[in-house]
Amino acid sequence: HRSLRKGLAFTISPAWALERLETQQGLCFYSDLPMQVAAGVGRGKGDRDSSLSYDRVRNDQGYTLENTVLAVLRINHMKSNASLEEMRAWMPGWHARAMRFLEAHGNAD
Repeated sequence: HRSLRKGLAFTISPAWALERLETQQGLCFYSDLPMQVAAGVGRGKGDRDSSLSYDRVRNDQGYTLENTVLAVLRINHMKSNASLEEMRAWMPGWHARAMRFLEAHGNAD
């Protein structure tokens, strides 16, 4: 819904999410913390800091295969809407991971 409101692309699917979860071995993209996956958990329904969430690496782009990773909710909140430049200054380890991901997916420009 957020993508639609903001006019951003949304090309990920449940199958993609399962594949990404396996690729990330159930761990947060940025912190390597284990992500909790629970049916029925959502905003206002028992969110946990360790719950799985979707993160747009580049916040000016949509939820696409080339721009989305899985992160624990707490880490996603900490990253918030930080740009790549802000990540480089404030979260250099996360920035390095983000850049490797973007380069691997042809989205590092």
